[in-house]
Amino acid sequence: MLQETRRAQLVSWIVDHNNPYFSRAAVNRMWLVLTGLGFVDSFDGFSPLVPVRHEQLLNLLAQEFSAHNHDLKWLMRTIVLSRLFQLEHSSDPQVSETWHAIPPRLLNGDQWLDSIVRATGEEERIYTLAAEIAPLLEQEHTDRLAGVVPWDPRSEQTEKSKVPQPPKDSLQQSSVQIRLEQLREEYTTIGRRMAHLRAQARAPMSPVTAALMSMNGEIATTALQHGTTATQIAELPTHRERTEAAFLAVLGRFPVNHEFQILPDTVTSEPAAAISDLLWILLQTTEFRTY
Repeated sequence: MLQETRRAQLVSWIVDHNNPYFSRAAVNRMWLVLTGLGFVDSFDGFSPLVPVRHEQLLNLLAQEFSAHNHDLKWLMRTIVLSRLFQLEHSSDPQVSETWHAIPPRLLNGDQWLDSIVRATGEEERIYTLAAEIAPLLEQEHTDRLAGVVPWDPRSEQTEKSKVPQPPKDSLQQSSVQIRLEQLREEYTTIGRRMAHLRAQARAPMSPVTAALMSMNGEIATTALQHGTTATQIAELPTHRERTEAAFLAVLGRFPVNHEFQILPDTVTSEPAAAISDLLWILLQTTEFRTY
């Protein structure tokens, strides 16, 4: 049995369940990122001289985080589903050292783009496309292997014999092959478009430029055009159900009474177009663009 390297031993010690420091530091880091105020003031701010806010809560989360094998997804889900994370930001200047006193922060470029892609259903469309193309690519790979001519080094065959040869009936493309080519082209186009949009979202810009890109740029426009959310919501039978679904898709909550009152009734006349407009409005809200 090979002995572990020093680096491997260090990693094993860091994530060991008996090591309390890693879990506490990880919980504090994630809490600070998601809420804006950590149990201590910085990622690495633990010190015997620094008081810890709500240390009992920190210890409980650290123990559970360790018990869940340091599952970051579990930790993030636990924090964002907590009542504390969902507190409204306070505008009272007298309130300090509490989580709801932290001012809202703008999403960075990647967070904003990924949120738009998910809210508009563009992400669902990409995943659906990938699920359809995966077995076809696997079948194509199998067909190529089936058409390989074995290479015998003792023979006088040319180098071409080592190259995978297509099946004999490949001249007549099947409907599966035609569909595969269509999906391949569509998937490649989506990849290029997403890379282009991500570069736009990451580019440094002034607040005015960012606002103009949010309202009139191609990121939200393209996502609404290609996404599935508006179409799916438009199929719901009532105005209230469509409105609630739009709020859930973008803001993750139901609309309150006064929001129902200010929304136009045109949502019932041309559902798909009106829902797309409503989604665009919700994407521009401070609630969507901050956390």
